Amino acid sequence: TPLPSPLAFHPMLSFLPAAVRERLPRPSPRVMLAAGLTSIVGSLAMLLSMAGLIPDGRVTALEAREDLTEAIAIGLNTILVLQGEGDEADREIGAFLAAVAERNDTLHSAAVRRPDGDLTSLAGDHSLWQPRLDGRSSDAGVQVPIDTQQLDEATGELVRVPWGALELRFEPIVRPGVVASVVDAPLTRLLVPLGAAGFVVFYLFLGRVLEQLDPAKAVPSRVRSALDTLAEGLLVLDRDGRIVLANEAFAAIVGRKATKLVGHVAGRLGWQTLVAGDDEADPQPQPLPSDHEYPWLRTISEGRSLSNVVLRLATPTGLRTFVVNCSPVAGGDDETQGVLVSFEDITLLEQKKVELERSMLAAEAANAAKSSFLANMSHEIRTPMNAILGFADVLRRGLVSTEGERRTHLDTIHSSGKHLLDLINDILDLSKVESGRLEIERTDCDVHGIIAEVVTVLGVKADEKGLSLKHVSESPIPATVSCDPTRLRQIVTNLVGNALKFTSEGGVTIATALQPRSGSQPAMLSIDVTDTGIGMAPEVCERIFEAFVQADSSTTRKFGGTGLGLAISRQFAEALGGGIVATSEPGRGSTFHVTISLPSLSTQTPLLSVEEWAAAATTQTIASDTATWRLPSRRVLVVDDGEDNRRLIKLVLGKAGLDVLEAANGQEAIERMPGAAIDLVLMDMQMPVLDGYEATRQLRASGCPVPIVALTGNAMKGDEQKCLDAGCTGFLSKPVDLDRLLR
Repeated sequence: TPLPSPLAFHPMLSFLPAAVRERLPRPSPRVMLAAGLTSIVGSLAMLLSMAGLIPDGRVTALEAREDLTEAIAIGLNTILVLQGEGDEADREIGAFLAAVAERNDTLHSAAVRRPDGDLTSLAGDHSLWQPRLDGRSSDAGVQVPIDTQQLDEATGELVRVPWGALELRFEPIVRPGVVASVVDAPLTRLLVPLGAAGFVVFYLFLGRVLEQLDPAKAVPSRVRSALDTLAEGLLVLDRDGRIVLANEAFAAIVGRKATKLVGHVAGRLGWQTLVAGDDEADPQPQPLPSDHEYPWLRTISEGRSLSNVVLRLATPTGLRTFVVNCSPVAGGDDETQGVLVSFEDITLLEQKKVELERSMLAAEAANAAKSSFLANMSHEIRTPMNAILGFADVLRRGLVSTEGERRTHLDTIHSSGKHLLDLINDILDLSKVESGRLEIERTDCDVHGIIAEVVTVLGVKADEKGLSLKHVSESPIPATVSCDPTRLRQIVTNLVGNALKFTSEGGVTIATALQPRSGSQPAMLSIDVTDTGIGMAPEVCERIFEAFVQADSSTTRKFGGTGLGLAISRQFAEALGGGIVATSEPGRGSTFHVTISLPSLSTQTPLLSVEEWAAAATTQTIASDTATWRLPSRRVLVVDDGEDNRRLIKLVLGKAGLDVLEAANGQEAIERMPGAAIDLVLMDMQMPVLDGYEATRQLRASGCPVPIVALTGNAMKGDEQKCLDAGCTGFLSKPVDLDRLLR
């Protein structure tokens, strides 16, 4: 079993708590052995140096300076003996010192100082001379006394008399300062290169030797090969959580070689946890804290197995999720000496789990939206249905006293039915937008005429509320533009109807203008619908364009509606190359700015204001009273499985002078055609027994030339073409527009 970190036992670190020392980085055995051998070599070098067996450069330099100083002192004594004291002796001494300084590079200056402190002879720059207070010499400044011999008249003997002192300033062998003294020390200069070279040599040498001592090599090759074939990552850890053995599967996970993982602390490989953020279904990874108790450490401390612990690891390929299982490895004394750890990759399962959570949240949000939508739809549908059923019941019971009252009830039933039809059309349009099946058909259309129709239709509602509804021109617009007239009419109708609904006094203004082409930007048709209504907060202006969303979504809201009109209108405007933007302030009304792209606008198209268009327009009145329709006597076959529908069509066509026959399904229609002299067939398309599509095909296959008009509740995009492909001559959708049917 690998021992704890050697740093834990280092005497210089004994002041640290044991827990801190245990967490210190653990050098590899190779580094420790190389450092130990290097320290042994350094210690031997120090002993040899202290014993004098290794030359000391500083001592050698000092001995050389000692010899030079003695030689100079002898020379000065010789000069004094030969010349005696006097100016001539001083000149000879100065010349001698200058010659010595010139021949010795390490000697910066030399001087003779007399007992009274005066310099009598000088060579070099002696201004930096700094004598020591104790009068002793140093390696940079040498001071030697010079004596002369004089005859003692009392005794008649020669005695030594101080004549002066020789001062020599050398280059310092060791630079001043603690750091410099350490760096320049001969022992340092010996040990640093010796230690560096020794460590490199020992490290490289031990690299080969320690390959035979790798703990992983203790595992038989056949066992290791078996572990490497497993797809599951495996680690064998010691009591400190350090890796003793890693199989190839785990090495591939972390992107390292298995042998390079040996000795690493398993808890420092980059384990992470997921922390919930703003989106609960998409938590963000965060590194685990340093004091996290990993399952393998618990297994070591508790001596029991742990399983199904989920950990996440940051790998070169991204964040991976594992189920970790730990089993203790007992030693000879039955104590836990290590742990076997397996890692099962469940990243894909976790991703699926996150996707399921997201789907669940989306489903819950959709369910909440559906509930809100159904609540709104229930209110919006039940309100007109209440009027339809209520007034129909009043008429059915004969509770009407005058013709005017009866007419009023019928008008209410009719308007409520129109409201229901508009609601259904909004839902169908929204489904087309969301399914990507919305198609735009650009044809030449009269914008002024379309807006005039909207003003005429909704002017009745405006008059009922005492509001003004007018159309003005901010600038002339083309007489005709390439646009989808149906979608444009829906946009203007929705916006004006919405404005009238939220306005109680004042009025609504529709302003049109032309924005000319600018560079690559095509010309744009601009329509502003401005009201003097209740307005709304600026932060609500964008939210109201979401489907099923209203500015006031409370159950006590004053104004009805499904919240579909604005969402559909913006989708239509964007499909026409423009958009809708709302601006508003509470209590000051709102403005809805609509833009429509006019990519093919011709410069030859005349521009008209509202007044110019009105002067040139002609009004055609189409009778809407079925009583005015008198048709030639012809025979019509109405095929429909709904008895009420057949009765309604028979009543209208009979009043117009037609002979009407009935059939409940396609099979009956085929059986009645021969010999009945039928001039026209009104065919429902969805019926039991035999539907209208197959009945029409069979009639055409039999050579029937009679016109067949589809009269069906299928009003989705493509339904008309489907009927024509089956052999129908024309197409009408339910609810039936009686005037259109008669035309």
